[in-house]
Parts: sequence; C-alpha cells; structure tokens
Amino acid sequence: MDTVTIGTQLLGASKFYGMTIIAASSGFWGASGSGIYTNGKLLTSQPDNTNAQCSMLMPDFPQNSVWFFPSRACEATYSATVSSVPVPSRATNRVDVSTSPFNNANNASGWPTYIIDGEIAPSSLAIGVPKLINTIQALGHPLGPGYTYSDTSNTSQTVTVLNQNANSILLPPPTENGTYTKSLRSPTGDTVCTITADFPSGTASGGEAYYILKAWDSTGNADSTLNGMIFQNNNCPIVLAGCSFARCVGTHHASGTCITVPDLLGLFSAPEETAVPSSVTLLANFSGSKFVYPMVTDAMLQPVADLDEDVEMSGPLSIDDFYDQNEQRIMLDRTIVSVEGGGDRSFMSLAGFEANFQNPQDCTICSDPYNFYDFSASRSVAWPPSFRGFICSKYDDL
Repeated sequence: MDTVTIGTQLLGASKFYGMTIIAASSGFWGASGSGIYTNGKLLTSQPDNTNAQCSMLMPDFPQNSVWFFPSRACEATYSATVSSVPVPSRATNRVDVSTSPFNNANNASGWPTYIIDGEIAPSSLAIGVPKLINTIQALGHPLGPGYTYSDTSNTSQTVTVLNQNANSILLPPPTENGTYTKSLRSPTGDTVCTITADFPSGTASGGEAYYILKAWDSTGNADSTLNGMIFQNNNCPIVLAGCSFARCVGTHHASGTCITVPDLLGLFSAPEETAVPSSVTLLANFSGSKFVYPMVTDAMLQPVADLDEDVEMSGPLSIDDFYDQNEQRIMLDRTIVSVEGGGDRSFMSLAGFEANFQNPQDCTICSDPYNFYDFSASRSVAWPPSFRGFICSKYDDL
C-alpha cells in the first residue's frame, strides 16, 4: 500500500474503533502514514504524512537513484497538544440496515463509460502495491489504466492466484450538467458499489481527467483456499471487500497507475473546473458483517483533517454498531454504508474487513502460523515452486 492509503486507513480505523493511533515510520516509500489520529481526526501536519524526503537511507540503492540520500534527509519530531480529545460516538440508536441509506436523485442519469479492451467494466488489480506491480511488469504482463487487464492474459492468472480480482469502470466527465450515477459489482457479485456525482456544468469533449470506480471482494467462504488477498512475504491474507472512487488527471504509461494530483514537473494538468463535481456520494453494499473504514482524501491526496467535519457518513461505521445493549454481537446479512463529500476529493474508499477473520489461526499462506518453517498445511503448497518462491521467500531456503 502507498503512503496515502496507509494514512487514510489509519484515520478510518481510529474513527471506527473510537481510539487514538500514534504512528511512526521511516519506511522506504516515505513517511507511511506517520502521524497522530484520534476518533477520525488527524492531529499532525498533513504534508508530513506523505513526505518521501523523510524516508531512511537505503544503502542498497545506487547514488544516482531518486531514493538515495547521503544522510537522512530530514529529522523531525512532531507533537500534538490535545486539550479535549473528541469523545467516540456510542451508537445508542442502532442503524437500520434493512434498507439502503442511499437514495439517488430523481434526475440521476446513467454515467457514460470508457471501453477498455472491449469491456465496459474490465478486470483490474484490486490494490496496487508497488512491489507487486513491479513484479507483474517484470514478468512481461501489461497493465492498462487503473491496473486493468485482459481476462485472457497471463496477468489474469497471476492476479487470480493472489485473489486480487476487481472490476473497474472508467468514467469521463459528463459533457452535460446533471446528477450522474453508476453502480458496479465485484467479480464475485457479493459487493455492489454505487457512485453519484453532481456536475453543475458539462465539460466539452469530456476533458482529459477521468474517474475510476472499483469494486472487489476477497472475503469468500471460511473454507475457501482463495479467502483473502495475498501479498508477498505476508503469511496473513488481507480479508477485505471494498469500493473505491478515484479522480485521475492522467495515467502512468508503464504501470497503469491513476495519477490523482498534478505532477510537480507539469506532466499532468489539474482537471478543468467543470470536470470537478460539486458533491460525490459513494455507497458500499457488502455481504455479511464487515468492519468498514471510511478512507477519504482532499484534493491533493492528503487524508482529510476531520472525517466528521469533512464528510457525511451513514451506516454501521462504528464498532458499537455491531453489539447490542447487552454487548452481544450483531450479525448482519448485508453491511450498507455511504460517505458523501465535496466533489474535489481525489480519493474515496470504503474498506470492509471481514469481521470473522481469526488471527493468527487463518494466517496460513506460506506456513503454519506458529512455525514459519512448517509448510505442510500452507496454501502455497499447490503452487508451482517458482511462484511459491515469489510469494513466500522462505521457500528459497529449501
């Protein structure tokens, strides 16, 4: 995950659990969400959350690398004085999940879509982890805009083994004003994502900016060998369903990455004013009980300062929503949540984590969760040796 994803996820987690998170990192990809988060509020300076110049020196990188620094590029200690920590919301009025909290406007119309490789909703990689993308590229597997790929390609086989299949829709700015809506199902059909946006004006020829709506669900069944997303050198699957909506001002030519903010070198321009909606609502309809983290950034891809102030949220978005007054667990058939905010958001996501995931019992991708050198019961036993080594580096020691 990139640094912004980590920062927005920590902000959403602090909101869901009503707690304070103090995060510090000097990871390779930048500050990796370093900051102080409390009950959905970001207490530290936003730009420092994603400052790549604050990464530690990586001695194995050549001196002409963009990531090489002769010494630590910056030293900083951040502190926050909180006179009154916001009280987490206690869900005294339980959320009625029998009906959707989201209603489309009466004049909502279908949003035109781009067609990629003949598909209106092409397959795509769910989460673009840099190392995974680099590996896919090294294998000669192409990725299109938004990490899309052909179902008949080698990329499809790799992504399927990793259980990171998603569906995506690429949406141009409408040429006429109005309220536009679009829904999308995950490949399993268990997750339904709906986006609604209000455009006060149309954009001639659609403009250069575009939007991506993505839906995925890797939760599966409890006995499924594909339960949870698989990442390199991570014995625990990420059991996650999600809906995300991103604004793109361009596409990275090699990786298919959606560029969400104008490039510092001027390679990508800011979207036209008419291409920015006045408001956006993202609805997620998940199967079963999901612990949902709202993840929202501002126009410059920084985590919003205060979820309660910057967006309107609906649905069970607190741990208290999953327990009754006797502290007995509430199990939902569907988890329906939504977030609504200004249209200048560069990224909005609702990440639904499987409530029944058992850690560490279910952490068996590479090895037994209690013995890293016991591979007998691992999921990767059925994989080709070369692929096992790619995902689980300890296999190289055999």
